[in-house]
Amino acid sequence: MLIKNTSITELTEALVKVNEKYEGNVKFREIEAKNTAGTRFRLTLQVVDAKGPGHRKGFTHPWTTRSGKPYKAKRLIYACWHVHGDYFDCLFDINPKVEIRVGRQGTIYRNKTDNWEDFDMGSIMYPVKLSELCDCGNENVFEAAQIDKNLRKTNIKSVRQSDLSAECWGVQVWGKEHCKTCEFLSTGDCGGKEIRKTNRNEKGIQIPI
Repeated sequence: MLIKNTSITELTEALVKVNEKYEGNVKFREIEAKNTAGTRFRLTLQVVDAKGPGHRKGFTHPWTTRSGKPYKAKRLIYACWHVHGDYFDCLFDINPKVEIRVGRQGTIYRNKTDNWEDFDMGSIMYPVKLSELCDCGNENVFEAAQIDKNLRKTNIKSVRQSDLSAECWGVQVWGKEHCKTCEFLSTGDCGGKEIRKTNRNEKGIQIPI
């Protein structure tokens, strides 16, 4: 992206602010001054850890792998749509005169309203919005609960309601809505929101949290 009417100080200050939300996981992949006055910069945002907040995910589809397991979208080091939106918001708060040019078509953002434009990144058969290619919006998705069962510890992630599949115990027992795709192969991988409320798995067995 190309950002005009700003300074390295303002760009860095915006990065510090956005990292308050994303737990310090966002950084500049590259940043290059494009004029001698130091008011125009080309930069790229990425994440420190692809398993942490703000990462982007690759495309997913309903096919299965050769072993018959559901296809999982890869976590990427690129910063997601939400990170960019929040970063631009922080930058506009610091300097309302900033001008941001993004994409191959050179779309220009001059305020927060323009900033949150979404894009279709999929195909005709498998459409997907750029805002969907990440884990942002999942409630407590990055908060891991330690489960100790038969001397085995497993990290369980909370997921939003729309991430529960038809095979998930949360759908069967609690009547939750179905999701479009599911990357969770078992309760141990999924750990839906109701586990935190009932401390029981899909068979009704008590699970210590």
